[in-house]
This record gives sequence, C-alpha cells and structure tokens, in this order.
Amino acid sequence: MEQIGAALKDLTVTQNVTSHVTNHALNENKANHVNMICTTYDTIPKKDYGLLLRKMESWGIVAPKAIVKKYGVFIVKRAVEYTEATPHVRNKAGYMTYMCGQFKKEAAPAVTEQSSSTVSKMEIVEKQNPPVQSPLRAVKSKKGIFIPPNIISWKDAREFLCKLTDDDLLDEDVLVFANKLKRQYNFA
Repeated sequence: MEQIGAALKDLTVTQNVTSHVTNHALNENKANHVNMICTTYDTIPKKDYGLLLRKMESWGIVAPKAIVKKYGVFIVKRAVEYTEATPHVRNKAGYMTYMCGQFKKEAAPAVTEQSSSTVSKMEIVEKQNPPVQSPLRAVKSKKGIFIPPNIISWKDAREFLCKLTDDDLLDEDVLVFANKLKRQYNFA
C-alpha cells in the first residue's frame, strides 16, 4: 500500500513539474509573439486583456475595445508597453494610438507583398483568358450596324448605361438608344 501511495505521489509531482515547464514555455512564446505579426485568431489571457483595457481607460481612452478590435490585441499591447517605456510622454492616449498606427503600418508590407504576387498571377490568367463581354454590352454587327441588347429591367438598363464609354457614345445609334433608356427608366 505504501508503494502505491509513493508511486502516485511521484507521478503527481512529475505531472506538476511538467505542466509548470509547459506553461512557462507557452508564456515565453506569447511574450516573444508580441513583436511578431499576429493573426485574427491569436489571443491573450483574459486577465491580461482586462489589465490592458483598464490601463487604456486610465489614460483617458474612451473606447479601448474598439481600438483593440481595429488594430489587434498584440499591436495594442505592444503599443501600450512602448508608451509606458517612453519617458516624458504628455498625452499617453494619443501617443499610444499613434504607435498602434505605426506598428500596423510596419506589419502591413508583409501582407502587401503576398497580395501583389497574387495580383500578378491574376493578371497572367486574364491575359491567357480574355474576359467575356456581357450580353448587355453594345454590339455591332459585321456591317457596322448597332444591335441593342435585350434589356428587361431597370437594373439591366443601369448596368448598360454605366458600362458605356466615350468611344461608344460617339456612335449615334448607341447615343439614341442610351437616351431612350434614360427616358424609359427615368434616369437623370
């Protein structure tokens, strides 16, 4: 019986030490993560979030949750820590908000680089497959005669009129058809 009790005690102590080491490693990872770009799913403990909100309210920030929502919790936490560490700041709320904007700009180029590579891939695909013209587009027959599209609602008329270019309006038939649509659907 004593052996079982000693084995259970050793097992419990080992589990406590293991969980303490794991928690310490997680806390270090979170502390290091403050300086990294965060995703929308990253969170901080509820206690730290409450302390962060109270600190911002003590500085006179009216809606601290809105600022956290706009910039992200890690950027705001980093800005608060930076503001506290900076001496001789007269308006801590304004300085903290300014630093949130700066940190967000600093994190933005990584996102912009990814989106620019995506845009260039999309441009390549568009060059290979030219866009199909809408059936509401003004069509000219082979003889150069304007064939009006089939417009059955005011939405179709609006879309047709919005897509007209200056070159299209040089053609008298297109101009007459556009004016007819404006009168029919009471567009200005």
